[in-house]
Amino acid sequence: APTEIVMRFSGPIISRASDIELVDARGGEVSAAILPSGNSEILARPDHPLAPGIYRLTWKAAGQNDGHRMSGNISFTVK
Repeated sequence: APTEIVMRFSGPIISRASDIELVDARGGEVSAAILPSGNSEILARPDHPLAPGIYRLTWKAAGQNDGHRMSGNISFTVK
């Protein structure tokens, strides 16, 4: 299971306008600390090891150069 999640962007982002939310297959939120990172990354570390199952990561960010808001989601499985 991953011990940290890193979202890398092609340009600098506004860290206070950027976030990651992680939920398990039942829709329960997985607690994760958002940590300081480079100006083009969001770094999150789950508070507990991820159990086997399907997870959905939802992210949002805003570009530092133009304030453009971006968002998306990624699903992954821990075996």
